[in-house]
Amino acid sequence: MKRVLLSLLFLPILIQAQTFTRAYEIPVPTIENTGFGEFFAGVDFDGDGNVEIFAVNNMLDQGGAELIPRIYKFEKHGEQWDSVWSYEMFNIPQQNSWGPLIPGDWDKDGKMEAIWCPANNFGTDNPNPPRIIVFEYPGDGSDAMGAPQFGGPVPNATWTITDQDNFEVRPIRIHLTDIDQDGDNEFIFGDRRGNYRFGVISVSDIPDAGTQDITWTLEASGLDQGIAASTIYDAAVMDQSIILFHSDGSVT
Repeated sequence: MKRVLLSLLFLPILIQAQTFTRAYEIPVPTIENTGFGEFFAGVDFDGDGNVEIFAVNNMLDQGGAELIPRIYKFEKHGEQWDSVWSYEMFNIPQQNSWGPLIPGDWDKDGKMEAIWCPANNFGTDNPNPPRIIVFEYPGDGSDAMGAPQFGGPVPNATWTITDQDNFEVRPIRIHLTDIDQDGDNEFIFGDRRGNYRFGVISVSDIPDAGTQDITWTLEASGLDQGIAASTIYDAAVMDQSIILFHSDGSVT
């Protein structure tokens, strides 16, 4: 019995001591002094047979270049990963932490999108920044993302969610699903600040050219609904329900 107990005690140590061979490594761009934040992987938006990873930079209050939101696309070519596209949100001079990023096809046109929500970080030159940024694959066989413009592609669509300056809205968990079963995808977010708490958003189109008029609609939110004040750090969607997870362990 003593030998059995001793073996059980040492088994977790032996498991933890096992080494794992790192198959690939993607170097963090030198400008990213706090590394990457959110990412998604295992996609092939351009259909060339090469697997892609999308990643955004991080912000950890260490100063430097971390304040400017940037997004990257990496593609696997043979035995290496190459950086094939990136974009800097030059109109957002400073971001905060934990901006989420997901893949999706919001307008169901068959062209995949990278949907990104840099967290707001207010300043005199940044009173109401975009909280939703959408880059759509243009369908032209290239590695680029976004709408073609002079000087290079730009986001196909952006929205601030609120029209008020210095009004906190920080999506921390995002989903794209047809929650009301009306045939259109809705964007659903959990908000880690104390205003909206959650939101359900629809959009008329993710325009290919990025210049057409877009109608954004906030279909539902927790604004003024008296939801528990504890910070929301996660959100899930199950069937037609939105589930919010609070920092104090409570669930709404």
